[in-house]
Amino acid sequence: MFERYWKPYFDTVTNNTGSFLEKVFQSPTTMTALASVLNTFFRLKVTTDKAKHLVYKGLGWPTYRDQKKLLYYVMKLEGQMEDLQEQLQVLEDWKIQKETLLVLQEQVDLLQVQLEAMEDLQKQKVEQG
Repeated sequence: MFERYWKPYFDTVTNNTGSFLEKVFQSPTTMTALASVLNTFFRLKVTTDKAKHLVYKGLGWPTYRDQKKLLYYVMKLEGQMEDLQEQLQVLEDWKIQKETLLVLQEQVDLLQVQLEAMEDLQKQKVEQG
C-alpha cells in the first residue's frame, strides 16, 4: 500500500528537499553559522566537564580519572589472581602426582616383599625336594 499511494509523494518531497538542502548546506554563511554553534557547544562541554571535575573533587567523590585508575588496578589484580590460581592448580597436580607415585612405590615394595617370599619358598622346596 505504501508503494502504491505514498511512494510517489515521498519521492517528490525527498527530491525537492534534497536539492534545496544541498544548496543551503553548501552556502558559506550556513557553514559558518553551524561551525560557530558547534564551537560554542564544545566550549560549553569543556567548561561543564571542568566544573563537574572540581565539584566531584571538592566533595571527595571519585572522578572519571580516579575510576579509570581504580579499574586498571582491579584488572591488574585480577590478572595476578588468575596467574596465582594457575600456579596453585599446577602445584595441586604435582601433589596428586606425588601422592600417586608414593602409593605406587608402596605397591611396588609390597610386590617385592611378596616376590622375595615366593623366592624363599621356592628355594625351600628345592632344598627339601
